Amino acid sequence: QKGKTSRKAPANIKRIAIPAVFPLKGQKGILRFDFESGNLQGWKIVQGKLGIPISKRPHFRNRANVPMNKEGKFYLNTLEVDANNFSDQQMAIIESPVFTLNGADMNMILGGGKHKNLYIALCTLDGKEQFKAYGRQDEVFFLNKWSAPKLVGKKVYLKLVDNSSSGWGHILFDAFEAKGTIDPAATKKRFSTKYFAL
Repeated sequence: QKGKTSRKAPANIKRIAIPAVFPLKGQKGILRFDFESGNLQGWKIVQGKLGIPISKRPHFRNRANVPMNKEGKFYLNTLEVDANNFSDQQMAIIESPVFTLNGADMNMILGGGKHKNLYIALCTLDGKEQFKAYGRQDEVFFLNKWSAPKLVGKKVYLKLVDNSSSGWGHILFDAFEAKGTIDPAATKKRFSTKYFAL
């Protein structure tokens, strides 16, 4: 649905701090999905359709003139239709390249709605969702952390699910980091299966 999608902030708010999300930054072997290339960075929309999945909008949607507390310039979202329009009616599933998880700790920032069918998940290659994170009914990015010692050495991928068209039916995602390496062969195999060819 079009229209307002977040609470109105107090008039005296000028800036909201970027979450302190980067304890792994600078270490060797860190995998980052921050979309600073301005594109999907190897992610694939496997279901549905989005107008502008990679946004560079500088200010919050309903907090006029308050800079978004994103990391860098770009972020992934399911809200923007085009430069001037937004819609919670957009629905899609977006998946990351497959990567080998080389350390237990993962960090990311996200925002948006809180619905059972609206989340970011960490999945194993059998499709099982091992971890999920949801929004907080707010456009402000917040820090989310996962620890998965049992998955170290395993091939995994991230899945952003937006199957909600109700109010707050969108999600914002940015600055994922973990110790890991992308597996191009496993990614190609996964994205070339019949499921993704539909």
